[in-house]
Amino acid sequence: KTIVIMSYFTMGVMAYLLTTVTNIFIIIIIMILLGISSFISFPAIFSYVSEITDDPTEGKTFGYIFTFQLGVGTLILFFSGLTADIWGIWTPFFILGFFSLLTALLFIINQKKLKPIII
Repeated sequence: KTIVIMSYFTMGVMAYLLTTVTNIFIIIIIMILLGISSFISFPAIFSYVSEITDDPTEGKTFGYIFTFQLGVGTLILFFSGLTADIWGIWTPFFILGFFSLLTALLFIINQKKLKPIII
């Protein structure tokens, strides 16, 4: 749970920094952190889903989550390209930052309601 919150928070902050920073060395560091936080979020989400679902429905739940991630990811990529064409290359990162920070905030607000992960 903490890893998911931190990865979404990091993605949000790094995406917002990409909309303002122009130094190439800082941009490289931001992109590395953005990639790491994105890569870490997927296994953490699947681990969390595995912990909170019952064994008989676990496969179906993984299928739903995987399909949802691919579908929403495809829609976000389409709209990011559309907004980049209309308003500029910085807008997809702004959108990513907004949704990542919103997700992290929702996880933080609902943290007490969520079942803890036992490793």
